[in-house]
Parts: sequence; structure tokens; C-alpha cells
Amino acid sequence: MIKGCIVTIDAMGAQKKIAEQIVNQNKADYVINLKGNQGTLHQEVQHYFALAEQAGTLSDAEGEAIRMHSTLEKGHGRMERRTYWYTTDLDGIIDAKADWAKLMGIGMVNREVTMIANPTQTTTETAYFIGSVDNVVDFARAARKHWGVESMHWSLDVTFGDDHNKTLDKAASHNLAIVKRMAFPICQNSCHTPQIKV
Repeated sequence: MIKGCIVTIDAMGAQKKIAEQIVNQNKADYVINLKGNQGTLHQEVQHYFALAEQAGTLSDAEGEAIRMHSTLEKGHGRMERRTYWYTTDLDGIIDAKADWAKLMGIGMVNREVTMIANPTQTTTETAYFIGSVDNVVDFARAARKHWGVESMHWSLDVTFGDDHNKTLDKAASHNLAIVKRMAFPICQNSCHTPQIKV
């Protein structure tokens, strides 16, 4: 049962019917990543935050419209700063508010990673979201946990070639998933992580 939880979904699952199921049937909330597959909505959210940046309202985000939350984490030889912006001001995307169940806000996350050994080596990525949550702290927590799940899936794919697995039997597929998750920490702790074909 997911009642009272915040469900996070990657852009592939950005579907109105899924959002409706989460909210109406399960009494939960959602934070959904947007990419190009949500064409107009993705563009509208990008445009909203681009205009806010041009107007200078992202720098402190202490106004009524946009709230900001930031975190700084150190680990695995890198510093990672995440800045989250979230607004419940949906005047610019009225159609989306009518189409998506309990749509409360839109968000943007900027993730900046700097390698400690080489501070000039920095990468930045920005992601956009819609959500049924009403505050930036819940949005930030959900987006961060979602990234952790995505990171685990990526690691499993790199280590075990998960994306190329053709196992169709549900029980076998489930058992393989469990075994891979048990074996993954052992592979992580070894000196070098070979790619294992299963």
C-alpha cells in the first residue's frame, strides 16, 4: 500500500492515467520527471524557470512564487551540490493543471558535481518535474531519492548488463533481480568491477 507516500516516476512513466491512479485510487502523491516525451509541458516548465532566472527571482527564491532548497554532499571523491526550486504558481500552465490529477507544482533541480581531486572537473545537469506535493522540502526529498534509485539501476546495468537481459519468465526474472542486488555490493568492494553477462 502506498497511501500517504510520494511516488517518483521517470519521464517514461509520465502519464496522466498513472498520476490519476496514484492520487485517486491510492491516496498518495507523485513527483514526475519531465523530458522531451512530454513536449509542451516540458517546454512550459523550462520556460517558466528560464523567465524566473532572467528576472532574478531564482537567486534567493524568497518570494511568494518560488521556494528554494539546497544540499551539499561529500563522498566517493566528489562534492555534490543540489539546488531545488519549486513553485505552486501554475498560472502559466493552466491546461496542465486541468489535465493532471492533483497537480500542485512544478520543480527544477540543478545538480553540480565537482571532483575533489580535480576541482576544475565539474559537471552540471538540470532536470524538470511536476508534482502533487505542495512544498519544496517534500519535492527535494522525493527528487533526491528518485535519483538514488536511478543510480542503482544504472549501476546494475553497467555491472550486470541488466538492460540486455531477455529473461521472460517472471519467477526467474524476479530471482535474478534479487541475486544481482545481493552480488552487487561484493562487486563494488572488489578492486575492479568486471561486466558480468547473465
